[in-house]
Amino acid sequence: MIEYWSCSGVEAIVEVAGAAPVRMRGSVAMGLADALAEWTDVDGAQYELGRTVGLFADRTFFQVKWVFWSNNPLGQALCDMLHALVKAGVLDYRDEPDNQFRWKTAAPLDGPTADPSW
Repeated sequence: MIEYWSCSGVEAIVEVAGAAPVRMRGSVAMGLADALAEWTDVDGAQYELGRTVGLFADRTFFQVKWVFWSNNPLGQALCDMLHALVKAGVLDYRDEPDNQFRWKTAAPLDGPTADPSW
């Protein structure tokens, strides 16, 4: 069973996975699978998802951290999208030691293993 964690519960997080500024450079940009290859805290995962879909082009994490550290529709939508990817079997999720996401190495895109009930 998947438990959904609300990203609206903001905590002061001082250590961010890959704290060095990351910039998107057109087609050279790293994909979400590469960005989430290791366990990544929820705010870092939200940033990488937003960066991957083009929301944060040429912006570092620190320039847009307010999106993840405050209660707002964009931050909540990114969090909801991450949990939807967990439910779809694309991402792993764990709540200990922190709320973190990781790309599944055997994502269900390899064949007809996903539930087609939708």
